[in-house]
Amino acid sequence: MKFLLIYLTFFSLQATPIPIFHPPDEWEAALPKNHSPFLQIAFLGKGSTELRPSVNLSIEDIDTTEKEYLKAVKSIHRKEPDTTWRDLGKFSTHAGIARLTEITKKVPVGELKMLQLILIKDHKAYILTGAASKADFMKEHSRLLQTFRSFSLPEDLLAPLSSDSRARFEDFFSHLAEEIKNGYSDQMQAQDVQMFQKVVAENSSTMGKYWELLMLKEGLAKISQKE
Repeated sequence: MKFLLIYLTFFSLQATPIPIFHPPDEWEAALPKNHSPFLQIAFLGKGSTELRPSVNLSIEDIDTTEKEYLKAVKSIHRKEPDTTWRDLGKFSTHAGIARLTEITKKVPVGELKMLQLILIKDHKAYILTGAASKADFMKEHSRLLQTFRSFSLPEDLLAPLSSDSRARFEDFFSHLAEEIKNGYSDQMQAQDVQMFQKVVAENSSTMGKYWELLMLKEGLAKISQKE
């Protein structure tokens, strides 16, 4: 029973689905200072100009239809100077059918081209925005679309894993529960941190860096509680 409680506490009691996507492997996670409250995470690549290629995820609570939301988005972008916006139509993701749009914007250091994925589900707007300079856009275009296709909304962080991978985490939870029951020292905690990081890393190449960050944040916080 103790193992089951730890397992559930770790990853299975999410009130809402967890948005996950797989950014390009070599891109770095970033979260700008003073960012929008809607912004969840961003990843940056290396480009040929000051405008580094990027992808970011925002989530907004809404009380409107997809059609009305897209109309509002269109209105916002078309009011911005030196900006063009167009609707590219439906786009399939692991989370369902979304809408793909394209934005082109002139900025002081050049021209920025963006692809924006908008998925409306359960009164939430999930927005993935991929951007690159005009010089780098065609090179990054297919990778941005691949990132968009990977977008999913699993019930918990273990749900997308294979049965073998889930078994590795279950073994870890069982080991952790046994240690906590018998007395949990600082040395044991340090060893468990290393063990957990190793198990997460084994799945990182398949699941992507964002999944890895979420898993480490959740898991290491629970390990540090020692209960």
